[in-house]
Amino acid sequence: MIPRIVVLGSNFAGLTAALELKERLGEAAKLTVISKDDAFVFTPELIKIAFGLARRVDAVFPLRETMEARGIAFRVASIERIDSARRRVFASGEVPYDYLVIAAGSKHAYESTPGLGPFKGFTHSIFTIDEAEMAAAALNEFAKNPGPVVIGALPGSSFFWLVYEFLFNMAHYVRDRSLDNSPITFVTPEPYIGHFGIGGYGPATRAARALCERLGIKQETNAAIREITRDTVRLADGRELPFRFAMLAPNSVGIDPVRACTEIVDSAGFVKVNDQYQAVGHPEVFAAGAAVSLAPRDVTPIECGAPKTGHLAEEMAKVVAYNIAASINGDRLVAISPEAIDAKTIIDLGNVAMLVSPDQYLKMRVPVWTVPGPDAEWAQDAPHRYFLASIQRGHL
Repeated sequence: MIPRIVVLGSNFAGLTAALELKERLGEAAKLTVISKDDAFVFTPELIKIAFGLARRVDAVFPLRETMEARGIAFRVASIERIDSARRRVFASGEVPYDYLVIAAGSKHAYESTPGLGPFKGFTHSIFTIDEAEMAAAALNEFAKNPGPVVIGALPGSSFFWLVYEFLFNMAHYVRDRSLDNSPITFVTPEPYIGHFGIGGYGPATRAARALCERLGIKQETNAAIREITRDTVRLADGRELPFRFAMLAPNSVGIDPVRACTEIVDSAGFVKVNDQYQAVGHPEVFAAGAAVSLAPRDVTPIECGAPKTGHLAEEMAKVVAYNIAASINGDRLVAISPEAIDAKTIIDLGNVAMLVSPDQYLKMRVPVWTVPGPDAEWAQDAPHRYFLASIQRGHL
């Protein structure tokens, strides 16, 4: 009998897993991808949408043609329930599996803090295209009536790289438009600027600190946010920070149908895996990307979540695909911890930083479209466009 593989999710982790599995197994397995979205969203482009430097069309491409061209069954449906005992996924019908890949990402816990979020609260975010477009509209209004700005992250957040990127872009946005009386406050659970949820005092840390000082950004570290009103961020210690515009990254939890699988998830609903990315107690269930339970990289007074990046999601998915193919073919599985995978990203960042002086580093390593000049923006756009064009054609 041909083994049935079901992949839940279709962004960085899900699409990578599906393409890798098809490449390794070909017609030796029946592969189905189930996704609530019919398009791939290149999330690094969303910050550019927020600042009016890109449009929706620049960040997405339809998935069905990509999937079907590779012989992958593609079902657009919301995941309703996972029955791990009977090996069934319920998503507008019942889908049996022999191997399951949980790569459906996470759910942003806006409801965890009163007043948080762009839909029912007073702050903005850029984790979806809708959120990025809402932030863009809000920034346009802010430019007409500027005031204080608060940028930051909630305790437990895993999105520090994105928050710093937005922070420095916001500083450029305010300065470029000569928006007077728009001081920026950075609020973070990190114990110090440039912790990034990983700790250490490397070149990236020094650069982040220097850039905050150079741009006159007020810093609130070891900070926990208690609630947000229409124009105020209230900290746990009782202090209040007024704002006219705020972007705050939330903490995350597993999506509801995965959280319901209590036998394989942690308290936040993320899948507990071994170094082969198999769910504990269910070797036929694998997980990759934001759905995976990761321990904090550093012990801090206020919790900082372990970073979950697109690079990490892709590399996890490649290991998952290799191990499922190995299971089917009777080969030995490989074991690579998430920490070992993500270390490459951190090491690469540090190596680049150490090649130049701190002043040069500040010019090079901040998001390139914050540095004036068409050459700088081209340097960011080129790899993005190459990645999108390649993966849309089914090439990793």
